Amino acid sequence: MNDGVLQPKLSIRDLNKAFGSNHVLRDLNLELAPGESVVVIGGSGTGKSVLIKCLVGLMEPDSGTIALDGEPITGLSPSEREAKMARFGLLFQNGALFDSLSVLDNVAFGMVSAQGRSAAEAKPVALEKLAMVGLDESVGAMYPAEISGGMRKRVALARTIATEPDILLFDEPTTGLDPVMGDVIDQLIVKCVKELGATALTITHDMESAKRIGDRIAMLYDGRIIWAGAAETVDASGHDHVDQFVHGRVDGPIAFATRRH
Repeated sequence: MNDGVLQPKLSIRDLNKAFGSNHVLRDLNLELAPGESVVVIGGSGTGKSVLIKCLVGLMEPDSGTIALDGEPITGLSPSEREAKMARFGLLFQNGALFDSLSVLDNVAFGMVSAQGRSAAEAKPVALEKLAMVGLDESVGAMYPAEISGGMRKRVALARTIATEPDILLFDEPTTGLDPVMGDVIDQLIVKCVKELGATALTITHDMESAKRIGDRIAMLYDGRIIWAGAAETVDASGHDHVDQFVHGRVDGPIAFATRRH
């Protein structure tokens, strides 16, 4: 912390990732302040999921750094990285619940497998997190196949927050949900982030969701963050690419780039 400036909770500097000749991330830069909720928007294939995978260690960037509280989490040994990753919670796009485990055991999974708690210790915490997302104890005895898509997403959110991580990552949280349930999930995400005091990064192409979840919105295009600003300013960003994407216009610089390839 220098001259009263708060150190970023999560700092991404000059991040690059390519697959052969396909340069997905190009010198990407993004910072998240402690307790801030940032949403990264962008079309399909722009690198949003690759960014998430680099953050949680599923992919190693070709160059650049990712730092948590000023300490790099790239280039670490597997054991060092595992310790850092314990501070992250990820809500997968499809929920990724374990079909063979009950809802309660799904929510408790991270506490038992990663934190070494006993099932008896984990159970009351799991029930508390289920209550936070509006699900009662009776749902805990059910299995993922027995509940609706919206309920599965809520269970996945409860599992994500159960270990009380510093950083919450949400991968297309409203995909596959109807508008009403999408709104419910967004409100739950905002509630959980605030109650945990966590820093959150969400990736989505759903603009309504982005505006509900984010304190700040950043647009990823051609591998870079080309614009970032307060969520309430995104509709009038003054940036041609952002304006076209936000308002769903066919004509514009993004369409022109598509036609060239």
